[in-house]
Amino acid sequence: MRGSVAELLAKGGPGVKVRYERLMRVIRGFGRKDEGVQVSGLKTMIAFNAPALMGGAVAMRKGLKVSLILPGEYGHRTLRKRQAMSVMKVSHEFLLVEDGEMDEAFCELVREAWELARE
Repeated sequence: MRGSVAELLAKGGPGVKVRYERLMRVIRGFGRKDEGVQVSGLKTMIAFNAPALMGGAVAMRKGLKVSLILPGEYGHRTLRKRQAMSVMKVSHEFLLVEDGEMDEAFCELVREAWELARE
């Protein structure tokens, strides 16, 4: 079952849509237009594929939960948990609550996830 991105974002608290739009500006800045990220609204989350799954987002009352699939274990002040998916891939869950949390280091993690999803 698919949902619309707007409907999923409407479930979030104040500032969630702004954080999502900032994340999308970062993601859309990678690669050429034909290498872009496909964004899909699913039942409970927004998925990002490039073409493989690179992660997703969930609008919550307290913030925007962002999941990224990365090649190894990474850290960031917004990191909430990690889960190994395979020898090379680790799912990372971040919670963006305040302005400024999507800093340069976080944007670099998004780039890493995008590069892994393109392989």
